[in-house]
Amino acid sequence: MRGLRPLHISQHSCAAANVVNVIPSHGRDWTPARAPAVDALMLAVTSWNTGVDYGKLLDHSINKDEVGALYQQAGLSLDADLDTLAATPRVAAKSAALGYLEKYIVYNGDLDVPVLTMHTIGDGLGLPQDEQADASVVRSDGDRSLLRQVFVSRAGHCAFTPGETVAAFRTLIGRLKTGHWDDSTSPAGLNAIATGFGAPFNPLPAAVVNFRPSQFLRPFDARNLDEGSDHPDS
Repeated sequence: MRGLRPLHISQHSCAAANVVNVIPSHGRDWTPARAPAVDALMLAVTSWNTGVDYGKLLDHSINKDEVGALYQQAGLSLDADLDTLAATPRVAAKSAALGYLEKYIVYNGDLDVPVLTMHTIGDGLGLPQDEQADASVVRSDGDRSLLRQVFVSRAGHCAFTPGETVAAFRTLIGRLKTGHWDDSTSPAGLNAIATGFGAPFNPLPAAVVNFRPSQFLRPFDARNLDEGSDHPDS
């Protein structure tokens, strides 16, 4: 499946050939820290906002209430700023860059092996919403049974303890051996495995939790590749 990369075994990342951390491959919504590197790799602009309705996006955003409250507190008009955004000239992506995304990075949802992802819910680099985007396209391709996603209640990027990392690895190996997940990815089960490794593997308490990320607002995956054709070179 394009858009996934294996993680290295370390204190701060979930590990193994098929335990992967999902990298957003949406073209339009790379995080600011990541976008320059992606643009440099493809030698062209890979983000665009042509056709975007910012008011509609805000309506679906998990941050809508916070944004409205901050504008009210500041005595500013949110509607006025949305109108300004709507009237502002748009930025188009380069077609060559989109072609690179489509060929090498965009999610197609096609899983051939079991995949277990692990994500900290306070990750500000690769947002938890990336997992929602990934799961959505996997479901659309009919491979839902191969994917499981677990979340750790902690701030930071891939800030997993060794215990959590090895627990995830053991769970994936179990899936490969048995051919089924059962309840192996439950927070209680994973935390029990992690805790069982003892203090050296648990500088912090195991913190796998039930968590459902909010919607990724502008996914760019195999289901909407035609959007690239709407963005000529500029």
